[in-house]
Amino acid sequence: MKFIFGPYSKRFARNLVLMLGLMQIVAAAGAQTSSQDHIFTVYGVAVDVTARNARDARVEALSNVQVTSFNRLLRKISLEDRLVEAQILSANNIRNYVSGIVVHGERTSSRRYIATMDVSFNKEKVLEYLGTNNLPYTELTGGPLLLLPVYEYGGVSSLFEEDNPWRDALYKADMENHLYKFNLAEGGFEDQLLVGNTDVLRRNVEDFQGRFKDLNNKYNTSDILIARAWWGEVGENGLKNLHFSYGRGLSPTRDSGVIIASAGQAQESMFVTAAQAMFARMDIAWRQQTLTTFGSFNELAVHVVAQSATEWVDIIERLEGTPIVRTVEVEKLAVPVSQINIVYGGVFEQLRLVLEGVNLTLVEQYDGWYLEKTVN
Repeated sequence: MKFIFGPYSKRFARNLVLMLGLMQIVAAAGAQTSSQDHIFTVYGVAVDVTARNARDARVEALSNVQVTSFNRLLRKISLEDRLVEAQILSANNIRNYVSGIVVHGERTSSRRYIATMDVSFNKEKVLEYLGTNNLPYTELTGGPLLLLPVYEYGGVSSLFEEDNPWRDALYKADMENHLYKFNLAEGGFEDQLLVGNTDVLRRNVEDFQGRFKDLNNKYNTSDILIARAWWGEVGENGLKNLHFSYGRGLSPTRDSGVIIASAGQAQESMFVTAAQAMFARMDIAWRQQTLTTFGSFNELAVHVVAQSATEWVDIIERLEGTPIVRTVEVEKLAVPVSQINIVYGGVFEQLRLVLEGVNLTLVEQYDGWYLEKTVN
């Protein structure tokens, strides 16, 4: 993200910076953050290749993993049914989009190569490819959300207990390759005090909001996701199906699904399938909400409300940590109210959504938009 002083502030920037103690601003806001660029990394891709010798097997594995990862990345950030319209890239071309590979658990024999790899891609090149092929995409992640998995069985709700197979399935699931970020509750004594009896999670209790705030503060999350699982009635095949639902906080708006049991299928496998289905559904909803197109930029003039130099820097750093913001131009540097222009990708509602994720709130007043830290 670019950070520049506008024509008005440029003349007075030095004096204002010295006066307000904001010398750290240029350094803080000038550094490009990579906190959101992890969306352009595909994690945990397994390779197992046999060739004439170990060297050839490794070369082939590296080529294969880049192609596999590139295709997974496109399915994650774009629309799968539109990818058929895109130009197909060869393995040699895809290599030019790769910015790094991290190898885990490498094993070799005389002819075989086995490893797990994380493949990172160059964000600008990937977005240019999507733009060239007129494909919409998202470069935003949701959350972080605190995940609370509630398993209901025999009229009893389990959350932090060891005999919670739903919790096991969710906590072991692949969370790194999805569009939402999650933090996992430790389940210690403090958490149990905050959550209390898990039966309270089954009702909309207003005073429980205070506990949610305490949990969010502890885990540095923007909201809580309550995911439930329970067994339904015996179906026509004589087996019980697994139901699941999920929603944020105590909101009555929830999504739900059911995993149909099949003969011989282990219950553990059904919980794993339900976890995968939940994360996939959340990805679809987030993509639909945050899709944009390459080169679509808008500008918004904003008053920044900050009671101190430290708070001003904190707000700018939060802006800088969002991938949707391209440029921040300072028009008037002052405390408690300064003026900036924000150039961002996508549409206004996406900007508002992203800012909410870093606890910044846009408020419209009679003389324009005001940006301030969210009051919990």
